[in-house]
Amino acid sequence: MQAIAQWILSHRLAAAAWVLITLATSPWISLNALLGVFGLALVWLRKGDKEGLILTSWAMIPALCIAYQFTNLMPTLLVIITAIGSMTLRRTAGWHLALVSLSASTIIVSLLLMFTGDSYLSVYIHAYEQLATQLHQQAQTNPELMKQIPATLTLSTVAGFLGSTLITSSFFCLLLARYYQAKLFNPNGLQKEFHLLSLSKAETLCAIVVTGFFISQTNFHSWIWMAMFPLVISGIALFHFFAKQKHLAIGWYILFYIVLIVVNPFKFVMATFAAIDSFNSLRAQIAKTPTE
Repeated sequence: MQAIAQWILSHRLAAAAWVLITLATSPWISLNALLGVFGLALVWLRKGDKEGLILTSWAMIPALCIAYQFTNLMPTLLVIITAIGSMTLRRTAGWHLALVSLSASTIIVSLLLMFTGDSYLSVYIHAYEQLATQLHQQAQTNPELMKQIPATLTLSTVAGFLGSTLITSSFFCLLLARYYQAKLFNPNGLQKEFHLLSLSKAETLCAIVVTGFFISQTNFHSWIWMAMFPLVISGIALFHFFAKQKHLAIGWYILFYIVLIVVNPFKFVMATFAAIDSFNSLRAQIAKTPTE
């Protein structure tokens, strides 16, 4: 992967070729959409707005063709949101602002989809209804299970699921791009940045308020992840800082991510620690605590 990163950065044509080929083949190989956007983020972070905008223009060609031919807006939206996150990180060198920009842009995109993209979202709703019908037929002997499987989904629910997928995918591409940029030009640079990642008080309050609103609205529960995403990532960064300070073994990292993925409420725990850190610098207290 490092060799690919070097090749992408070697010339504008190389970057354009990478983005065009990967995005154009993404309808058949879904992973290629992420690889293409990774290349876009890498160029934007390393070479700045001018090269980033040029490559984004190239990336939009196959993305828009896919939207027209396959009625799939995800590659287009992924390019746009990752470009916003890349531009923010490049200009500010602040991961907290990049996270906030990803959160805000995906919420805005989800709102636009909900209010103007009903024909697009209805495709997902129809596919789910067919699946739900099959599951109900198989679960006729289990009434409790049938109650847990809704017969249909609302537009807001589907828009939230798509937005949550977009913010996770965009962040992954951005993080991967920053990792290889640091590996090539600034070893350990990403680790230092990530360990110090913390939201400001204002950003934390906004995230809490928006998350609370989505929790209070039944039809918007699928939007919670977009709102709390900056807090969760900040909480993960706090754990990495703690683990580094205490010289924890690799097994603790593995256990942490298993729990984070499997136990959904644990994400709220991470968000809570991140919020506390914003107001009462937990990192300073961790750094002061002697290591046994």
